[in-house]
Amino acid sequence: MGTQQSSERREAHYRRIFAELQENRYRDAVSNQSLAAVWNFPDYQPFPDHKHRSLHGKWFIVRNNWALRSGLMQSAGYPLIEEHEKPGSNGCSCFFEYTASPRCLPDAMITPAGRIWISKVRMANPEVAPPSQTKTSWLSQWTARLACR
Repeated sequence: MGTQQSSERREAHYRRIFAELQENRYRDAVSNQSLAAVWNFPDYQPFPDHKHRSLHGKWFIVRNNWALRSGLMQSAGYPLIEEHEKPGSNGCSCFFEYTASPRCLPDAMITPAGRIWISKVRMANPEVAPPSQTKTSWLSQWTARLACR
């Protein structure tokens, strides 16, 4: 009985630490001017039938970010991060992947002014390929993700 209690205590401790980590990542993302985040449901999720599976790949917007204020992006019906349950809050292994560049946002979020801004950035940095034009190897995908930040 004692081993089960200590195991449950340890698991509760790890869940609390993971939730705190996710909250710290959110605060860092907001202070580093992130625009939005995409929900990730990892393959190694300990609860394969978890309710968060349906959220995988769904975008959430950071409230009052610089691109919204500048008119480069629109909410387009996407929910705000602050109005939704945070990943990891109930002990799951889900996490947000934040982006600070309008280039990495879904097309529905980009306004016409945002498209002009993105084209100007691409002309100024022609050596950086947009994520949609990269190869499909894992290294290329990882490099494209880094280019989006």
